[in-house]
Amino acid sequence: MKHLALMATLIVALMVPLASQAQLKEKTTTAAERVVNIPLGLVSSFRDIEVPARVKGFISKVNFSEGDTVKEGDVIAQLDTVSVDGELEAANIRLANAQLQADDNTPVEYAEASYATAFQEYQTEKELQRKGAATRQELERKRLAARQAELQVVRSKAQKEIDAGTVRIEEQSVKAVNELKSRHSLDAKYPGQIMSIEREEGEFVQEGQTVVRLVDLSQVKVEGRVNTRAFNAVDLKGKTVVVYLSLAGEQKAQFTGKVRSIGLDFQPAADGSSSFIVEAVVTNKQVNDEWLLHPGAAVSMDIQLDKP
Repeated sequence: MKHLALMATLIVALMVPLASQAQLKEKTTTAAERVVNIPLGLVSSFRDIEVPARVKGFISKVNFSEGDTVKEGDVIAQLDTVSVDGELEAANIRLANAQLQADDNTPVEYAEASYATAFQEYQTEKELQRKGAATRQELERKRLAARQAELQVVRSKAQKEIDAGTVRIEEQSVKAVNELKSRHSLDAKYPGQIMSIEREEGEFVQEGQTVVRLVDLSQVKVEGRVNTRAFNAVDLKGKTVVVYLSLAGEQKAQFTGKVRSIGLDFQPAADGSSSFIVEAVVTNKQVNDEWLLHPGAAVSMDIQLDKP
């Protein structure tokens, strides 16, 4: 939270010269290209993200510190998973047992062999009765035995389908517990920078409580003021911008974006004119996994009037 307060102070400090020092300069680079130059613009975050706990529990690990840069997919913090680990182990055991039973063909094979034997005995008894060597009662007993064996084959195959269904149910149970476990991880959904850590290791959090505040730095906002004496606000919206950041050794980094909106807070100037805020959304760049544009940075910006 101290980090946010410091950032707010810096932004206020920079906005004062932004309003008073930024001058409009229209420069012609070619006969077909006109550019509005804003010598001093201010970078701010485009998307601030609250990373909440997705389940309740104790925070077991915070993997980053305030100011650290994170990539999409990085695990920022981890909630304790002892109880869910136990659930997952039990679910995997149930699945293994169900799979073992489903893979066991012995009941079907035994039933089919029993039916083959019973049917053969029935056929033999029929032949004996035809020759007068067997009673009708014995023939009926053999017929019933063969029918029972046949039904046992049907039953064992039906049980095989039930066992396969049990496997699918247990697979879904394992999947559900794995999903629950994954919800104990707080992942970065966007590349950016940790602005503040709201909960520390060992603290208990409820589902939905913010643990970390993250600023998405893949895109940033750049604001600057333009004088109304030369241009109407409506003429600039949607135009292409080029932003310049001064680096060490008199180097400059260049970024591109679009004018996103025009501020309505027109500010009077000493010459009787007024100025308005132009806000552009700019695509950031990384060098050695570090973003170049950060909230609070001072930049210059060209608005290219002839490029949509």
